[in-house]
Amino acid sequence: MVERYVKLKPFLDTADDDSAVYMLSPLEEERFHEVLEEIKDFEPVSKKLQEESGITLADVRALLIV
Repeated sequence: MVERYVKLKPFLDTADDDSAVYMLSPLEEERFHEVLEEIKDFEPVSKKLQEESGITLADVRALLIV
């Protein structure tokens, strides 16, 4: 859903008051992109956790401390 927003953002009409209410402010937009970059760091860890069975808490910690 986040990637979809990024792709559609250039085509959204900010002049339309009805839809502008749901759009991010410039400050929110900046923070949104910062958080998006942070989330990308966790994607490989999430995929690894989903494919592994019998993974321990120590293994999870090792994956997250990169």
